[in-house]
Amino acid sequence: WSNSFSILDENEEIYEADVGGASSVHDRACELYQQIVGIAKITEQARKNQVDVSEQVYGGDQVRDKHRCRYYKPRYLRKTSGDLTKTTAHPNGIKNWSAANKVHLVGHSLGAQTIRYLQHLLRIGFFDDEHKGEDRSDWIASISC
Repeated sequence: WSNSFSILDENEEIYEADVGGASSVHDRACELYQQIVGIAKITEQARKNQVDVSEQVYGGDQVRDKHRCRYYKPRYLRKTSGDLTKTTAHPNGIKNWSAANKVHLVGHSLGAQTIRYLQHLLRIGFFDDEHKGEDRSDWIASISC
């Protein structure tokens, strides 16, 4: 992948997600979503909805039915800029992610199913935020697996 960075111009950025290696596809997709929107926004939504952060990320039914504990370890995107000299933790997610500011997602192995499942969750309006119930699958510009 390092050769891919050489085609970036100064204004382009690559973010690398970190999802649970032994997690279910559902949990991995939810963790990817949390990283794209940022942990601060997820925490704010959890406070507003009066739920634990784990319930905000994975969904209340998933936590109650599948998880043994409610602890959630926030994960952050790692960002690489066009100059390739810096890779930094990026806890605030991708700024202004929307239908007008789409993301390109690249996955390998189980990452492919994770990305496709994230697209499904966006399509059915799964995430409990200001867009709950809306089809946001078009916020993904492309999926490469």
